[in-house]
Amino acid sequence: MSNEGPQQGDPLGPLLFSNTVQPLLLSLQMELVLGFLDDFSLGGHQNQVAGDVQQIIEVGVRMGFSLNKSTSYSYSYSYLFD
Repeated sequence: MSNEGPQQGDPLGPLLFSNTVQPLLLSLQMELVLGFLDDFSLGGHQNQVAGDVQQIIEVGVRMGFSLNKSTSYSYSYSYLFD
């Protein structure tokens, strides 16, 4: 039996996790913030994304989770306006 939180496979696990991380996601400054279970997508200016990722890392440590850098990706693009 788990000492903290739900056990693996507990149907309440995703709900409890989502309720825990929702305040963090709502506090981010990005134009686009999407979250599905433990997968997050951020979209916006590169500096904002970097700041929000740093916030996720710092707050996540205090919440007991960490960013898996080996499965994290960053894409950059720019638009040209006339």
